[in-house]
Amino acid sequence: MNTFHVVAVKDDNKAHLVMRRRGQSPRGLAFTIWRALTDIDDRDGALDARQAAAAVKWVKKKGWRPRLVRNKYPFIMKAEGVVLPGDDALLTKLNRIGRELRRLVVVKSGYRNNYQQWVLRMRYLRGEGNLAARCCRSFGERVQHSWAACGKASESNHSYPPKGRAVDCGILLGSGYTSIGNVPAARKLMQDYGLCLEVPGEKWHVTTGTTWRS
Repeated sequence: MNTFHVVAVKDDNKAHLVMRRRGQSPRGLAFTIWRALTDIDDRDGALDARQAAAAVKWVKKKGWRPRLVRNKYPFIMKAEGVVLPGDDALLTKLNRIGRELRRLVVVKSGYRNNYQQWVLRMRYLRGEGNLAARCCRSFGERVQHSWAACGKASESNHSYPPKGRAVDCGILLGSGYTSIGNVPAARKLMQDYGLCLEVPGEKWHVTTGTTWRS
């Protein structure tokens, strides 16, 4: 069975998980967005196709924006072209942070292959981009080189086998997007869940761990 989730996004970008009301029959289609955070687990909000379609209509009738997803991370929103990393623990924790903040977590960079890391590394060496981990060790640390000559062995956590263990992300506030490290409540929850900002000056680069450098 396909599993869907629906999130109701209000005008101030507050995001709420849509759940079936408890106590109704299996075919019941009564919904709510209100439940104590201490009374929610990761299975809440799982809907089949019929329930999801009804939930979307319910959200629209309330005057809110529905966000329909077919994965188990309804509070994670990918930027165009982004591939989420394969680290389920990282994504589950970020989804919980979004749920507890009632905000969407916007991922601007997830898994990167060797070519993508080479592009970013060369851009950084030219002074045109942010710090980027080495794409290989076939050349000196500051040496620019072609893709053909590259050793194609990215050292970025975004490329860690098999599908990466880091994301660059932020929180969608009422005023718009900001890096996750700029939100005090998000920083506190990251610490609680064992996530960190390990790269100096990068308040958006999130990975599992306890090393805080930003």
